[in-house]
This record gives sequence, structure tokens and C-alpha cells, in this order.
Amino acid sequence: AIQSSRTHTSRPTAMPLEDAPDRSARLRLALHIGRQLAKDAPAEAPRAITADVVARCAAPPVLAVGVISAPRNHERRQRMRDMRDLLLAESPCAATMTFVLGHRSMLNAEERLIVAAESAQHGDLALLDAHDGSKPGVSHGGRAVAEKALAWLIHSVAASRAAFVCKLDDDTMPHLPNLVADLRALQSEVPNPSFAYYGVHVYRMWDWASAEAGGEPNAACGGHGDDGPPQQSSTLKRLYRLSRRGQRCERAAGPFPFPDGSLEIVGRGALEAALNPRGNLGQSRAISRNLG
Repeated sequence: AIQSSRTHTSRPTAMPLEDAPDRSARLRLALHIGRQLAKDAPAEAPRAITADVVARCAAPPVLAVGVISAPRNHERRQRMRDMRDLLLAESPCAATMTFVLGHRSMLNAEERLIVAAESAQHGDLALLDAHDGSKPGVSHGGRAVAEKALAWLIHSVAASRAAFVCKLDDDTMPHLPNLVADLRALQSEVPNPSFAYYGVHVYRMWDWASAEAGGEPNAACGGHGDDGPPQQSSTLKRLYRLSRRGQRCERAAGPFPFPDGSLEIVGRGALEAALNPRGNLGQSRAISRNLG
């Protein structure tokens, strides 16, 4: 594996982020950690982790991150590259980061120029078979994000040898060393880590109002939080009434567990089991060959 001579030290925080008693305390602690990292950052710019650097790694990465982005969000992508290079300065082979966009045919002329220039400079964009761009009905939003996320999971099985595959959005800044450390611990602690799901666990209400007649809801709605379902019996009774078919979420917050899409990590074994049986893996190879 590639080694860097740069050292990076940081002062310990008062407590681990996961030990904070509530969401407000976690937010304050996260801001403190961010300021601390900024103070401890080396004065010189870290070495860019390019495709050539990754190609020389002796072992597959632990984690392949796919960042779902929009064509014009090049400033967000650059901020994420800068943070990746800083955080992985000592272990550039531990994780990879790819920015996922939709198919080039969906982009207008200006967006194609932005994407072409950025791809030539960084080589970390993947243009996959999904809607994208600024045209009505296919712009970066609910439909396009969902399509790009699925396309990334299909693509990553063939394009990466990573033990875990991650999906997140370009408004989320991951602390890659922490994620890699968690996943390495998971590999040593659970029986079948390649079938693990790791992500943000929140509590939401199922959207019964939007369910088709005779069908089950396929979306969540209402507020959400990570503090667990409400404990008050009056609140739980109100939520129970809202869960009946045809009712609306109103101000529901839970009580059902829900894997939030802001961070989703899936073991390679689970992806291969889900995508191999009907030839989807072959399809992903075809997509990979036709990347712009």
C-alpha cells in the first residue's frame, strides 16, 4: 500500500460523538470537531488522491463512496475532494470517492462542458444510465437521485473491488477515516460482514395516504429524528391512528425505524447476491464501458 511521510496529529475531544446525550449536544460537538480539524490541518495542501494514486494501491479499498451529485454542483464536489485528500493523507488506499452523474445525453450544452472539463482534470466522475440535468421532469431531484443511486450500486459491483459500497449526496461531508475504522471493526466482529448494512437510522411514518388501493406504502413521510420513537402514550396513540390506510402523516415523527438515504453502506456480498442472479452485473459492465 502507498505510504505518506506526512504526519497529522489532533487533540482529543471531550467525548466521542456517539456518546453525546442528545442531538443538540451532538451538533455542538460536531462543530467543535470541525474547528479542531481546521486548526490541526497541515499548512501545505495535501497531495491529491488521483486515479493514478489509487491504481498503485496493493490491496482493494475498504470503502467505495459514490457521491450523488448534479452537473452544476462542481463547487460542492471540489470541497469534498479537498476534504478527502486531507482526511486520507495518511491512508489514500483506504477509500475511493466517485461523483455520480446521469447519462450525458440528458445534459444541456453548458452542463456537458462543465462535466467534460472536470472529468479531464480529476478523472473521478461516473456518468451512468440515469436521468439528470436541468430539463423539466428529469432534473436532479427525487427521481434522478433515486436512479443515480441505483445505477451507482449496479456499476460499483463491477467497477470496484471494495469490501463495502457507499451512497451519499453531495451535501453530506463524510469523515472517511471514521467510516473505514467502523467498517474494519465490523469485519472482525460480525459473522457475515459482506452482507451488512450500515447507515443512518432514523424513525419515520409510512405514507399510507399515497399508497395505491390494495397496496402497501412505498415511501416515508412526516418529520424524522434519531432519538428513537416517542415515549408518550398519547403521541403513540395518535401515530397509530395516522397509520391506518388513507390517513395522512401530518406532524408524525416515527415510530417506525427507517434507513435514511443520507448515508447508506452495503456489503459487497449483499450487492452481488442482489445483482448477479438476473444478469444485472453484466449490464453494469456495459454501463462502465460506455462512460463518457
